[in-house]
Amino acid sequence: MKKKLLIFAVLFLISVGFIGFYQLGGFNPVNLEIQTLDLTLSGVYYRGTPQDRKLAKAFKDIQEVQEASPETRLHTIYLIEPAGKLDTMEVYIGLNTELPAFFGDWDRLNFEEKSFIVATIQANRFVMPGPERVKKKIRSFAEENGLELDGIFIDKIISPDHVEVMAPIK
Repeated sequence: MKKKLLIFAVLFLISVGFIGFYQLGGFNPVNLEIQTLDLTLSGVYYRGTPQDRKLAKAFKDIQEVQEASPETRLHTIYLIEPAGKLDTMEVYIGLNTELPAFFGDWDRLNFEEKSFIVATIQANRFVMPGPERVKKKIRSFAEENGLELDGIFIDKIISPDHVEVMAPIK
């Protein structure tokens, strides 16, 4: 009797897990396509640890500007990704707009490339595929289509449940 109850409980928990994963968008595919974009970003570079208050301030400053211009989207480019909380990271945080000088001193990033592979991900952040998995899909797509990537991956945050990862094509 205990064995049957245990088996039932395990199967029930597995079923609930799959249903929850499905409801959060965990089975949604990562859609890949080639897009022509004219991408210019205005923002700030940050180099330091993920725990540093300067990183939180940089995101806060950009988000305040974004709230004043709701049509803009937050973009991040991780040049050096941290392996842990105390490792050094380097990230560019910006918006897809020309920011006026009165908002602050911004670093402008203009991409000469006009063709990008864009991966669209729509799922709850708890079940979204990890960055390395998405990059691997983009690299495979580029290889299958005979394209050479620039090596940069730009995250465009549209909403908490909708992210696009853009990779410039050389």
